[in-house]
Formats: sequence, C-alpha cells, structure tokens
Amino acid sequence: MTLLRQCRSFGNKRAFLLNQTGRIKIFILPVIVWAFLLAISLLANLKTNETHFSDLLKEQSRAFFKEIVVTRLWNAQHGGVYVIVTDKTQPNPYLDTPNRDLTTTNGLKLTMINPAYMTRQISELTKGKNNVTFHITSLNPLRPANEADEWEKMALASFEAGKIEAAEKITLNSEEIFRYMAPLFVEKPCLKCHEKQGYRLGDVRGGISVTMPLSAYTANNEREQNNLVALHVMLFILGSAGIAFFRIYSSRTRQELLKLSHAIEQSPNAMIITDPKGTIEYVNPMFEQTTGFTPEEVTGKKLHLLNSSSETSAIMTPIWEKPESAKQWQEELKNRKKDGNEYWELVTVSPIRNHKGEIDHFLVIKEDITQRKNAEIALINSQHELAVKHDELQKLFSLVEKAKKEWETTMDCLGDIVILTDNNSKIIRCNKSISRITDIPLTDINSMSIEKLFSENGLHVNNIYGQSVEIYHEKSDKWFVFNSYEYIDINGNAAGHVITIHETTDMVKITTELSSRNKELERTTAELEQAYTELKSAQSHMLQHEKMASIGQLAAGVAHEINNPIGFIMSNLATLQKYMDRVKKFISIQDEAVKKTIEGGCDLPALQEEISSAMKSLKISYIIEDTGSLVSESLEGAERVKRIVQDMKSFSRVDQSEQKLANINEGLDSTINIIWNELKYKTTLKKEYGDIPFTKCNLGQLNQVFMNILVNAAQAIPKQGEITVKTWSEGNHIFVQISDTGIGIPPEKLNRIFEPFYTTKEVGKGTGLGLSIAFDIIKKHSGEISAQSEVGKGTIFTIKIPMVAE
Repeated sequence: MTLLRQCRSFGNKRAFLLNQTGRIKIFILPVIVWAFLLAISLLANLKTNETHFSDLLKEQSRAFFKEIVVTRLWNAQHGGVYVIVTDKTQPNPYLDTPNRDLTTTNGLKLTMINPAYMTRQISELTKGKNNVTFHITSLNPLRPANEADEWEKMALASFEAGKIEAAEKITLNSEEIFRYMAPLFVEKPCLKCHEKQGYRLGDVRGGISVTMPLSAYTANNEREQNNLVALHVMLFILGSAGIAFFRIYSSRTRQELLKLSHAIEQSPNAMIITDPKGTIEYVNPMFEQTTGFTPEEVTGKKLHLLNSSSETSAIMTPIWEKPESAKQWQEELKNRKKDGNEYWELVTVSPIRNHKGEIDHFLVIKEDITQRKNAEIALINSQHELAVKHDELQKLFSLVEKAKKEWETTMDCLGDIVILTDNNSKIIRCNKSISRITDIPLTDINSMSIEKLFSENGLHVNNIYGQSVEIYHEKSDKWFVFNSYEYIDINGNAAGHVITIHETTDMVKITTELSSRNKELERTTAELEQAYTELKSAQSHMLQHEKMASIGQLAAGVAHEINNPIGFIMSNLATLQKYMDRVKKFISIQDEAVKKTIEGGCDLPALQEEISSAMKSLKISYIIEDTGSLVSESLEGAERVKRIVQDMKSFSRVDQSEQKLANINEGLDSTINIIWNELKYKTTLKKEYGDIPFTKCNLGQLNQVFMNILVNAAQAIPKQGEITVKTWSEGNHIFVQISDTGIGIPPEKLNRIFEPFYTTKEVGKGTGLGLSIAFDIIKKHSGEISAQSEVGKGTIFTIKIPMVAE
C-alpha cells in the first residue's frame, strides 16, 4: 500500500498529516526547553568570561603600576640617583637643584635622575619591548610633556574626589586599548621638588597612567567566547538528536504514522512527496513559506525544475532517472525563492518503499540553512583570525612574563637593598643585594622579622621606621643610609613599609676629601683674587704705558705742528718790534715839532717838511698797513696752537675717566689733528661722517683706539695711499669704519692681530699691544671690532658700539 493509501486509511491525506503534526509538537517542545536552558547557560558563561577579562586587565595594570611605584620610592629615598650622561640620558632641564650635574675625579660626567625622569625612561623601554606605556602626569605639571590628556584629567579629578583608581577600555586611532590610572600621593621626599607648587604631605599630586593594547588580550577572550558558543551548540545538537532518537523509536505503532503526518504538516522544514519520476504530489505549508510557491503552483510539476541552478538540477536528475536503485541522498544547495532572493537549503531525498520493498514515492525535506551557512563561513574566517590572534596573545603573554622577570632581575641588579614589609614588620620581599650585609638565603629571609634581621647582622637602628639615618656597619667596614617609606596599596590603605639601604662608604670618603679640598680651594681662591687684583693693576699700568708711549711717539709730530705757527708768530713779533722802534722814533720827531710850535718862532712849513720826510724814511704808512696783517696772522697762528693743545687735551682726557655723552665724530677729528704729522706726507685722508647721535662713552679711550688704527694704517702704506674714515648709525648701534690702501695682512696672521704682544711689524717697531688694547676698550663699551684684509689691496677695520642715552 502506498503512502497516500495509508493516509486515506486514516481518513484523508490532511488528517494524516495533522495527526503527524501533533507528534512533531511533542518533539519540538523539549527541544525548545533544552535550547532555552542552554541559552541561559551560554549568557551566564559569557557574562562571567567578560567579568574575568576585565579583572585580568586591571590586575595586569595594577602590577605594572605597583612595580613603578616601588622603583620610584627607591629613587626618592636618595632624592635622585646619579647616572652617566649619554645621548639618550641628558640633564633634566626641569630639575631645579644645585647638584643636578657632577663630574667625578676622573672626569666622568654624571647627572641626577629623579623619580619622574626615571619613570619616563622606563616607559620608553617597555614601549619598545611590549607596547605598554607609562605616563606620569598631574593637573599642575612642571614639565609641559607631562600635561594630562582629557581622559587623565577626568581620572585626576576623580582622585581629588576620593576615588582610588580609574580604568576603561577605549578606542584610540582605530585601536582598542585599556587604560588604567592610580594616584600618586605627596610623601616627604616629594616635597623637595613639589612643595613650591603648593602641595602638602598626603595630597594627590598626580598619577601614573598605564596604557596597554588590547589586540592580543581581545583575541584570547574572543577565542574563549567562541569556544563557549561552540560547546553550547554541540550540546544543543546532541540533546536534540537524543530527543529525536527517543521520539522516533519510542513507538512503532500505526499511531506513530498518524503523528508523523502531523509532523510533516507542521514541520519547520519544507517537505515534499513525489512519485518515482520526481513529479510533485504533495507539499507542506512550510514549503510555501520557504520558497514562496503555493501548492497549486507546484503540484504536478517535476521537482528538479524548481531549482534555480542548472548545476543543481543536473545533480538531482539521476535520482528520478533510475528510481529503483535510488538511496537516501543529501546535499547542501543554493536555490532561489519565487521573489528572486537566494538562500541555502539542506535537501534530503529519501525513498519510500511499499510492503514489497519497491520504491513508490520519495520524501524530500528542504531545510533553510542560510543563517547556518553564513555562520559557518563566518566561523571559518573567525577561526582563522582566532588562530592568528591566539599566536599573538601567546607572544604577548611571553613578553609580559619576560618583562616581569626582567623587572625582578633589574631589582636584583641594584646596588641598594630594597625590602618590603607588612604592617607586622614581616619581610614580604627583598632583592639579592641583602647578601651584602647577611649570608642568610633569600628563601629564609622572607617572612623573617625586620628587627630580627637587623639585630642579628650588626645593623643597630634605633627607629627603623623613622627618618633617614646613617650608620656604620663594623662587620663589613662600610657606611649605610637607612630610609623608610609607608607603602599605600591601591585601596589607599597603609599596607606596610618599603625600606631601602644605600651604601654611602664612597660618598663619606668623597665628602671627607671634598672638605679637605674645599679648604685648599678657599686658599687658592684667595691667592687668585690677590693675583687678579695685581693683574688689574698691571693691566691699568700697561694701558697707561701704551697710551703714554703712543703720545711720546707722536710728540715730535705734535711739536712740529706747533713749531710752524709758533715760528711765524715769533717772526711776526720780531718784525712788529722793529716797526715799534720806528714808530717810537717817528713819535719822538712829532713830539719835538709840537714843542717847537708851542714855543713859537718856528718855521711851520719847514717843520711839516721834516715830519713828512721822517714819515717817508721810516715807512710809517707801510708799517701801519702791515701791522694789521702781522697781528691777524699771529692771532691765527696762536689759535692754531690753541686748537692743537685742545685736541691734545681732548685726546688724552686727563681730566675725565668716567663715561659721558660725547660726539664720536668730534673725537675722530681731534685724534686726526693730533696724528696729522703721521698722515699728511703719504696719505690722502677722506672723511665720510654720518649724522650720528651723541652716545655715553669714554671718548678718551675711544680716541686711543682710533689713533692706534690710523697710525697702523699710515704705517701700512709704503709710499702714497688713501685712508677713509666713515661713520654711520644703524638700529641701536654706531659704526666707525677705517680703511686703507696699504699692503694688507695675510690670512694666517689676520686672526691673531688682537692677541697681546702679537705684531706684524718688524722687530723694534711695535709693542704688539695697540690692537689688543683697542680690542679690550671696545669690549668694555659692549661693542665689537673686526678686520677684513686682502694682501696688496688694504685693510678695513669696523667698530660697532651700542648707542647709550643719558
């Protein structure tokens, strides 16, 4: 009997399917309950996993923060640690301490590293190795680079309000990172640098943020979540299979067939019954929901014609061509619905045999597996990504473990002894340097009382938790400094103490030696001050000697310049004296004539003739006319002598030693007048004076500079040449330029001309002090003097001095 006949034996085909649908409901209900329980379990496990993941990140960050705090405490107990200056470790410009930089007795340069500087260097080291970075910051940083970002500012504000830590997962530059921050409290060693900022003991002065990339951590967490999902999916499949197995094989009665008909009718999968040739005879309601085709549209049509892919149709065609040899067939196929949308389906074709064993129908089940197929594809991609991220996470864990070991090794490499105790004075941890004062193994020291450790090893400290104290250890013949710092845990509670023991034997020796050397240095300084006083006196004498030597050198020229006017004045005076003798004689003749006229009886015409003859013979008219010229010429000569004397006085400035407002152009003129005898015979002097303002200066000293340069210029001209003196002002400076057309100065000598006692002249023709003194005078005026020269063409000296108002 065929399947349809069986259905009719229960009433009709629909009644048969409805009966089977009831059985399907009985099967689906426990599956749904099982799925609901598994979903609750999955959500709970995912929530627990996420909480564990966040706690793991916090614990890792706290571990980094604690290690940094312990290191900073070790550094702070000395007020900083000295290290060798290198390209990467330069002196800290923000560290305001007089002993920041030191030089050892063998010339090695050291600089002080304070806790903040050391934190930055550790951050650079960890960033290069595992991308974990530290940032020390505050709301009032000394160093601009320590300024807090927005997240750190919010964290710092929360610390001020009493919060003990801040942590958050954020996305920065398309990368997920985990940020953690805890506060730094002001302790006694911190006040050395931060007290001037207004901080007090116990204040929150800032914090240290820890930044870790989440890529490796997230990969491991996602892998665990996916494993949980896969486990629950597997449990669902196994449970559903068990339920199905139980329901299918629990009853083998005809009632099972009726229930099966209900199951087919209400199946969540599309179910089709065909004849042996593949012609559709029946479809259940889910078929229409899945494909969009109504039963009327497909009944009587070949099943393979409903497939959108010709390849799919070709796969299914052999089943209908030889139905007698057909077996159960199953395949995942891509099909298209009536509206054109593609979907994936799991097609199962099962032959239905009659009581003779012949195939008279086929049962086709179409399960929509689009979501599962997409999930499988995503799962394959996810598994690949998980494998890669798993490897990255393993590498990160290795780096973290390596960093931890490196940190422990670093602490063991320290010369200082670092001990951590709890509130009961029991030793929790210490580095290997403890072996310097005791032979007890590290394993035995842990959990030992700190007082017992010290007393048994000759370390007699009255108050271990007091202030810094220095003691002498007789057993090792060494000096040590003890410091104690209260250890505050992440909850802000006092959890113990950090004790550091720093050997100061070398420092004590150096201090003793420095004390001795300081006394010697004070004595040497006194001697140097005395030598400096004597040197200044000698320099003053040398300056005056050079100036007098210059004046002596020019004395002959000045005398010559004065002799010329004095000579013709004396000549004029001699002539004038002769004129006066004649005038006196003529006046005597006139007196005699007057007396004769008064007495009477004189011959007036003869008397007039006598006076006229005497006037002609004595040349009185010529004398009267020439006397005016002689007096005018003599006055002019006297004025010339007066001007030379004034210029000499102005040049020497014997009555002026302080700086006063003066006109540099006038100083140049007076100097040129004094040395004119050195210039006039072989030079043509050009003056190009600018309109320059008065300036406060010592014009007498500047005149000596001008004289030295002008005399050198004249001496550099072999026969006949030209000297140009030019002045101008520019900005807040006055410029004087003296150029000549002399023999010039070779390049190898040009850079030495301002050295004391260096001269380019022949032996005996120069002291070598002229330009050196000129250089010192210009420097005293806060100015500059420079020289340019070309052999065979001449030399240019340029003087630049600042304009100084009264």
